[in-house]
Amino acid sequence: ALGELLRRRGPLGLYTAYRAQLLCESVGRMTYYLTYETAKGALVRLRTGSEPLRARPLDPVAGVSLPERMLAGACAGCVGWTVTFPFDVARNRLVSQGDALPPRYRGVLHCLLTSVREEGPRVLFRGLGVTLLRAGPVAMTVLPTFDLVREFLAAHLEQP
Repeated sequence: ALGELLRRRGPLGLYTAYRAQLLCESVGRMTYYLTYETAKGALVRLRTGSEPLRARPLDPVAGVSLPERMLAGACAGCVGWTVTFPFDVARNRLVSQGDALPPRYRGVLHCLLTSVREEGPRVLFRGLGVTLLRAGPVAMTVLPTFDLVREFLAAHLEQP
């Protein structure tokens, strides 16, 4: 497959739809982690009735239980995918157009606008439900694990 891609499109073919992928990853990760930290703080505030503890303003929230971390993770996964799903749709469409000449879509924005004009705004979220069924459980596992490993390492490694 790689040889065929290089033969038909050259080395630049490896970067097809990279702008859409960049939007998915940057906007998606920002939304993912921001939602996770915000949800953890909100859950601690709901449980305790007071502001969560932080060593410094941008530090992770302290005193969060595992169920709170898991719920915050599920929220973060679902919000992150909902925000980035239109970019993922554009990325898939840009990659799927293959070697069509002229290409159907000229870029991410053109793809999004053309898709909405021809198929309506719902096209940008077609298949989101199935994605969310996976995103919640994955994020409720990955994010708390990341948190706990980070806390373990911070507690057991010497600070310079």
